[in-house]
Amino acid sequence: MCREARELSASLSSWDPQTLLDALSALLLIADEEPIGRPSISRILGIGDKRARNIVAKLREAGLVDVSRAGARLTGEAWRLLRGIRCLWRNGFTIAVVPCSDVSREHVERSVIPLRDAIVITLSEPRILDVVGWVDEKGLLLPRLEGELAEHYRRLIGGLRCGEAPRCLIGVFHGSAAPCYRCCASLLHAASTL
Repeated sequence: MCREARELSASLSSWDPQTLLDALSALLLIADEEPIGRPSISRILGIGDKRARNIVAKLREAGLVDVSRAGARLTGEAWRLLRGIRCLWRNGFTIAVVPCSDVSREHVERSVIPLRDAIVITLSEPRILDVVGWVDEKGLLLPRLEGELAEHYRRLIGGLRCGEAPRCLIGVFHGSAAPCYRCCASLLHAASTL
């Protein structure tokens, strides 16, 4: 669906789906918190220390992470691949932003159900995803949402911009006391496969 998401996922394409999701989650976390140690990665992502160590080692082998005594940092290549991809937290909601320069508003309207299904299957938690939307030069599109509910999400998302990209997918996830990096990674993964 999104060229930017496909490019990032392609750099990790030989990995199994669970490792890919953990790696994408770790990249988004490291982007927000660098330098960050493996114990913190393990705790924040809710994965074991051995799993965090293996993920960081794989990311290092892929040339996406440098590791020092201070912790893990993204390489220039990782920053290039993550350009515009963000995982934000606002008022108890995680908002995932994935640039999509090669997709139209109409395509998103047609694809919102398969996109939602891919996210829910990846997360194995159907209740956490609130809404999938789209931002372009015409503003925010929330397919199949109207009235007061749509207005609630418009206020929450506010003046969110796509960075350098003209268009982006937005995913809103609820129920977290901090950004849900796994949620953001699930939107990123779904955007790379549809």
